[in-house]
Amino acid sequence: MLKRVTTRKAGFSLMELMVVLTILAFLAASGIPSYLNYLRRASLAESVSVLGDYKTAIGVFWSTEGRLPGTGDTLISTPADLPFDTTVTEYLPNSIESITLSDSGNGKLISIVINAPAFALETTNNRTISLGIQSRGKELDFKCGNFTTNASAIADVGFTKITDLPVGCDYNGVGAWLAGTEEEGSP
Repeated sequence: MLKRVTTRKAGFSLMELMVVLTILAFLAASGIPSYLNYLRRASLAESVSVLGDYKTAIGVFWSTEGRLPGTGDTLISTPADLPFDTTVTEYLPNSIESITLSDSGNGKLISIVINAPAFALETTNNRTISLGIQSRGKELDFKCGNFTTNASAIADVGFTKITDLPVGCDYNGVGAWLAGTEEEGSP
């Protein structure tokens, strides 16, 4: 006598699939902004690291020449040598579009334009980080951050969210500081 074997269909019901897809959609929706923020901060950290290399190169130039670089001078540094008043676009990390050393106000300015995918929707002005350098007697003074104090409009130079900038490079108004027009007590 043959036994009747009951087989159960293997698979998921429509309700189970809908629950799983809802959970996955929720996780993706909450995780993507955090991941993009992480990418923005990583790109900024890399740019600040590059600015640190040029800050060291400025210090070496200051020690050997007794002055800040000017026309005809080149900062020898990594990732690329930086001729004065020339925009460098080669031999830079992938997340950096360009870097420039120039005069600004009472000092010098190194500006980096970031080219990371996390900043793809930002205008050039809103993905620029600046390092200002001034000589104070026999010492150098540095400020790193946004060039303007109001980096909220498209025409401003800096990041629309100052909180994106890493600690130590979050000075808002490097341009005013170099021009000597910042108010007393400004950060």
